[in-house]
Amino acid sequence: MKSLNIAFVADGVTHIISGATISSLRFAERLAARGHNVIFLAARKRGEGEVSYHEGLKIYRFPSIVLPGSKGKIAAAFPSPKRVKKILERERIDILHITDPTPSAFVCIRAARKLGLKVVAHCHLQPENWYSYLPAMFRSRRLDGPIYRLMVRLYRKMDAVIIPSRFGESQLRRYAPNLNIHVISNGVDLSVFRKAECHDFRERYGLSPEDRVLLYVGRLSPEKSPATLIEAMPFVVQEFRNTRLVITGEGPLRAGLERLAMRLGVDRSVTFLKRLTLGDLIQAYNACEMLILPSIVELEGMVVLEAMACGKPVLISDSDRSASNGFVRENGFVFRLQQAEDLAAKALILLRDDGLRRRMGAASTREAKAYDINGSVDKLEALYRELVK
Repeated sequence: MKSLNIAFVADGVTHIISGATISSLRFAERLAARGHNVIFLAARKRGEGEVSYHEGLKIYRFPSIVLPGSKGKIAAAFPSPKRVKKILERERIDILHITDPTPSAFVCIRAARKLGLKVVAHCHLQPENWYSYLPAMFRSRRLDGPIYRLMVRLYRKMDAVIIPSRFGESQLRRYAPNLNIHVISNGVDLSVFRKAECHDFRERYGLSPEDRVLLYVGRLSPEKSPATLIEAMPFVVQEFRNTRLVITGEGPLRAGLERLAMRLGVDRSVTFLKRLTLGDLIQAYNACEMLILPSIVELEGMVVLEAMACGKPVLISDSDRSASNGFVRENGFVFRLQQAEDLAAKALILLRDDGLRRRMGAASTREAKAYDINGSVDKLEALYRELVK
């Protein structure tokens, strides 16, 4: 079959560690491996050139503004429409793939339409991803409707909208029943995320063979509710003193979470790690007794799939704004949202019963096979071909 020329628009690619950028890179790398020409249009930070490369993928970079309060990590690109059009023509792009509704996305969409190209949008956002950073008095589910309607205004201009879960599709269809929505899981690479040795990881991060590890992977931001994990620890260590909560990730709540652990007297039982390399992340999954995800919102939950592929039980909040609890069948438990004592009770059930953990871990491994990323790439590739034929 003829190879396609695909342009992903993702301001934060290689700069921001988020589900959207990780998913975009994973799809782009696999599409390139299948012979397609894949480029990125992204933000340029100080010191970067107009073109860079990542794992063989070409990234065209544009002038940007660093967003206040992001500690220099988040930049919004403001590309020249003329340059975007030239790039799309030079690369002979067939399809434009938008990952976030940013200013650069709107510029790229207009350029693509002038050239008669097909455009798809990948929805990785929920309203809470935006307003959870506002002062508490302004956080309200009453903002859901206005934000969804703004998102839908963009999505109605697309030839197709991709979303990673049926839950996410149901939320969008409340505001736009007739959108051309395609559910495509972010997927998990079963050849990478699997059972592996973890002795090296334990030694380097001071985890003894006797330590029982509870793991959290993700941003330390309000919509992830990481404080619930620390609030649960006094109940857990009361029975199992050798329990360690390992929190890996970065975000604005880090300092406050460290203070909370000290205030509750569990700081010696909580280990904060920054972003891990892929190798260390795989070892972290294998070193833990269970993955815990207390999030208020999740459109899917890639970390859940990764932990499942490594054969681990999962504990997920029962939030009605999260798709992740849909992964829980015979492979874990759900707990009441932001209820630390209930989280601890479910974790203790697993800590007390080695056999139950093994059975639930085996169930996770079986369930994960349905989410092989190669199947997701098949669906994305088929959608592209359907649109451009």
